[in-house]
Amino acid sequence: MSESHQIRPRSNLVFACANYLLLTGLAIAEIYEGITASAVTVFAWLALLGYCNHLVLVMPKIKTTAQELTIINPFRTHRLNWGEIDEIDARYTMYVHALGERIHAWAAPVPGRYHSRNVLQNDLRGSTLRGESSIKAGELPNSHSGVALIICRREWETHRNTGTSDQPSTNLWHFREITLTAILGVITALATFF
Repeated sequence: MSESHQIRPRSNLVFACANYLLLTGLAIAEIYEGITASAVTVFAWLALLGYCNHLVLVMPKIKTTAQELTIINPFRTHRLNWGEIDEIDARYTMYVHALGERIHAWAAPVPGRYHSRNVLQNDLRGSTLRGESSIKAGELPNSHSGVALIICRREWETHRNTGTSDQPSTNLWHFREITLTAILGVITALATFF
């Protein structure tokens, strides 16, 4: 029996908290200076940046269960039955090829090309690499995409042939997040240019 996993980089949460503190400090500074006509523009930009911070750093995650792989991105959630997945790999982010499309997981970005310089032989222990002389940056076990690849590939190998879910794969749009982003963008544009 496999266990459920939730994959989300802790560093994203740390960066999100730092951004929230910075934006809160800017809002407090603006209030301290006094509410003027230009303050509306500043508050509109702070609200838009804060919400984008939430969408990009806090919201994305990957969940695995015995029944399905769930990829939650800022504007879309993909719930994929293990049997319908054709490939799991990494390029720019970890991606899954299923239902005739490539679905990228924002929660598992691939590190830069120089990240491999910091990898030691001990870091490769326990990985699924079988005597390969080179490794892609996205497969490094000490990267976000590498951890996600290892977990997702193991679950996929376990469940793709036994398919314990009769529920079909679904792609759900996050209309609330799309609408709120559009509204904040329009308000910010109006406050900036008028």
